[in-house]
Amino acid sequence: MTSRKYSNIRIVLCYLAAFILQPHPRLAAEQSELGHLPVVSFPFTSDGRVPSPNKKWTLVFECPKNCSERLLSLEDDVSHTKRLVAKYERNLDVSWSPDSGKFFVTDDYGSDGSLSYVYDAISLKRTDLAHLLVASNPDAAKFLKAGHAYLRALQWLGPRELLVHLGGHFDEPPPRGFSFQYRINLNGRVDRLPVNATR
Repeated sequence: MTSRKYSNIRIVLCYLAAFILQPHPRLAAEQSELGHLPVVSFPFTSDGRVPSPNKKWTLVFECPKNCSERLLSLEDDVSHTKRLVAKYERNLDVSWSPDSGKFFVTDDYGSDGSLSYVYDAISLKRTDLAHLLVASNPDAAKFLKAGHAYLRALQWLGPRELLVHLGGHFDEPPPRGFSFQYRINLNGRVDRLPVNATR
């Protein structure tokens, strides 16, 4: 009887998880309209070049000296000039915006954290998504300062909007995990989306 009871509980939890993790209907529709904009993880892919949708730019990842150096550059596909975006210590994810005007970089700077930035393709001006998040939602600061905090851009929702996840846990007892999902517009608007979260 006890075994059957736990089995039924597991089934209910699975259904609940599937329901909660479904994308918001409006969000799902927008994602469908945008099509698939890939997120590329370095150095876990053999291809170190990520062209923009309009083929005007290419992000170039280089990992010399047995990956003791990790460099991301932006190449102009007409002039073939290359500009350094940044140097990295560990791994990173990149993805172009639908209009090719920007790209995001998620920097896995350590085993205990990651941060995400958006770069303008022409100027290479950097926008820190953590700053936008805290400016709109000051309560998020305490989660970004947790012992393990991972702010990850997941995908573009439009030329100036991204789906972003903030997850992690506090190291101080009692252990507390957290998981939040946001829609962040580069104009500063931040909307929190429904996901599981514990405070």
